[in-house]
Amino acid sequence: METSPRWVVVLAKPSCEEVAERNLRQSGYRVYLPRYRKLLRPHGSDRRGQPSMRPLFVGYLFVSDWRGWPEIPITGVAGLMRTAGRVVELVDADVRAIRNHEDAGDFDETPTPRSSAKRTDLAVGEGVEFEAMGQRIAAVLDDLTDGGKAIVRGLMFGREVLWTVDAHELRAIGG
Repeated sequence: METSPRWVVVLAKPSCEEVAERNLRQSGYRVYLPRYRKLLRPHGSDRRGQPSMRPLFVGYLFVSDWRGWPEIPITGVAGLMRTAGRVVELVDADVRAIRNHEDAGDFDETPTPRSSAKRTDLAVGEGVEFEAMGQRIAAVLDDLTDGGKAIVRGLMFGREVLWTVDAHELRAIGG
């Protein structure tokens, strides 16, 4: 039986995940904002890519709900994720699994040679599936990067979410 505090999914205002994380921490909450490393490639010649930490789930972060939700608004926070009128909760093991994948660099975009990294057998808009946290996830392909990553759109907790995954892990599904 799970005895640790439950986690809730917090909805951040647009582009405010880090602001929400900081303000929730300052309010005394245990907060987890999963991130991945993205290689930013500047325009022009002779410029090297720079790594940047980005939120893994755009617009979402996790807060340990050990004392209830505060009465006052917190800057950067839009509210709590709800489904069927109930707050969406996760157990510590779910959050730990995401953190383990993050720590292992499973979500990171790594630089690879442009000529061989991009998959050509998949098309944008095509149904794909991949494995994450021990489960098969069905999604739609939004983009393939030159760095060997794929941006896919799928459902998590009844909401549409973007994931960045290794393109070689995708398998085409459907017609």
